[in-house]
Amino acid sequence: MLFGPLIGSLLYMAGGFKAPFIVVGLILIVSTFVLSKVVPHETKHEIVERFNASHSIEVQNSNGKDSFWQVCSIPYISLTIIATAACEMGLVFKEPIMQLRLLHDFNLNIGIVGVIFSIDVLTFCGTCFILGRIDEKKKPFHRLIAAGLFVFSLAHLLSGPSPWIFPDSLGILITGSLLLGVGGSFIKTSSIASMHQTYTFLFGKTTPRAQNAIASVNCSGQALGQIVGPILGSFMTDWLTYRLAFFISSIMFLVFAIVFTMVTNCEEKRRRGGILDQKYTKMPSENNGVQMGE
Repeated sequence: MLFGPLIGSLLYMAGGFKAPFIVVGLILIVSTFVLSKVVPHETKHEIVERFNASHSIEVQNSNGKDSFWQVCSIPYISLTIIATAACEMGLVFKEPIMQLRLLHDFNLNIGIVGVIFSIDVLTFCGTCFILGRIDEKKKPFHRLIAAGLFVFSLAHLLSGPSPWIFPDSLGILITGSLLLGVGGSFIKTSSIASMHQTYTFLFGKTTPRAQNAIASVNCSGQALGQIVGPILGSFMTDWLTYRLAFFISSIMFLVFAIVFTMVTNCEEKRRRGGILDQKYTKMPSENNGVQMGE
């Protein structure tokens, strides 16, 4: 993610449109051959034994409420999935439209465009390290997700830059890209941990099957955002303008951030009061004291 746009643009400048695809394709072919020789192979008998052993453990530890759809049906987890999808959508919203704007409106060459497209990933990497340490100590997962949504709103406001508020400036646009990486790190470092925390609160422990289900729904939310983001960005730009598209997306993120904050605050009060929905099997005294942010 960090070096892809930069290397792709440099290869394009050096050898034309086909060059990045040829080079990356050759690297993948060589990597596949090397891995096939280096990675040890399991026999069919070993694979069957490992599968049977893991399946037996999952059956023993299953609480009957750890399938993909049952995890999705938990309201707070569903809201977190939507936040994860919104995060991915916000990151890739610019993909089909910002390149043309940088090339034509600001007259930049393709190499500089590649550098600008790497800015949000650079800040994402740097911020993730800091937030990972905060998550370990404080566990303020829902607050970080809400903060990330508010940062996304500001980032999209600057990435236009939005009309009536900011002048049409490349510096403001780059600042928006910087904040996109910050907002993404707030959400991505906290979403899956928040889902684990919620599941543990409701059922006392997170089973191996539930862990797989949570990882699956998190990946599904990311994939959904990656699909919706470019489509929404391109159609909104086609119907309106580039700057108006980012202005409207900024308002969308602001509204969702407010809704998410209100819902999670209510959820936190509910957990601190030991209130559980009747459909969940664990009683308040059995949830091991797990609360949001603890």
